[in-house]
Amino acid sequence: DGQTFRMNEFNNDGAVLTLASDISWPAITRIAPDPPPGSNVRVVGWGHDGSGSVSDVPRWLDMDTTTTQQCFEAYLPAYVAITSESHVCAGGVRGYSACNGDSGGPLLLSQPRPTGAGEQARPAYDQWTLLGLVSFSLSPSPDCGAQYDEPTVYARGRGMRDYLCEQAADAPMC
Repeated sequence: DGQTFRMNEFNNDGAVLTLASDISWPAITRIAPDPPPGSNVRVVGWGHDGSGSVSDVPRWLDMDTTTTQQCFEAYLPAYVAITSESHVCAGGVRGYSACNGDSGGPLLLSQPRPTGAGEQARPAYDQWTLLGLVSFSLSPSPDCGAQYDEPTVYARGRGMRDYLCEQAADAPMC
């Protein structure tokens, strides 16, 4: 969010782009509540694919969220302040993370599909909620994935909802 972004803290690291034409993309209808650590999430992006090339189609990776404390400890030596209000962290397995060029891409949490009375909820992979936006990691560019077993840091979606809805009031989550 350009109004309150602070480079030394990486707070409110997001923007809204208006596309010239529509794209086919599943609707993200809500901002996700905070999931417990270890929740499975999906990052989506068009960044480097590990070979140095940039993808022309969206690629995704499923991983687990980490605790704010784990993330804080990983980034403390780099003098980056990780806060639970502004950041959410996921990944941390060497080689499996967001890639250079994925910045701004969504970190998604799947929501259970509503079911009829007496039925079990089923995962609905077409019903996603926005948990965050790819922000940064310690891995040097142009590398893909964590090199130091540190989680990737995402700008927390719920912390940016007001800004996103001011910029795109017709978005389904607003």
